[in-house]
Amino acid sequence: ILSAGADQTFRVWNLGNQSETIPLKGHTGPVVALAFSRDGTKLVTGSQDKTAKIWEAKTGALLLTLKGHQEVINTVSFNHDGTQVLTASADQTAKIWDAETGSVVNTIQGNMDPILGAVFGSDGVILFSRIAEKNAKIWNAKTGTTMHTLKGHTDM
Repeated sequence: ILSAGADQTFRVWNLGNQSETIPLKGHTGPVVALAFSRDGTKLVTGSQDKTAKIWEAKTGALLLTLKGHQEVINTVSFNHDGTQVLTASADQTAKIWDAETGSVVNTIQGNMDPILGAVFGSDGVILFSRIAEKNAKIWNAKTGTTMHTLKGHTDM
């Protein structure tokens, strides 16, 4: 299990013996988003310092720092095979990154409010974003176009 806090660290916990690893540091702001890759070999963290970082899960070694957002990164996730990372930010964009090189594969724009949450769909093509506009959007991750807007919420 992963946990993170305003102390700019995150921790990996072993549920079997309820022990924790040493606090892992690297961000210069609170860590607000984190996720394991599906195979459990990597972690990704997002921070108020406007960066995301990819880590080796077993050792805690920092592999990559992803820079490009202008505001806090609210959510992070890996795609189904761990080759790409999705970050979504208060800067009204979502970015898809190559998890090996750290290069931006696609930037998805067009939201009028900060993106509060986003994940890759199980097929690796669609991502879902929840934005402060009180709706959810389904995007084509390859083209960056909106496929559907789901309306009905009356508050954020």
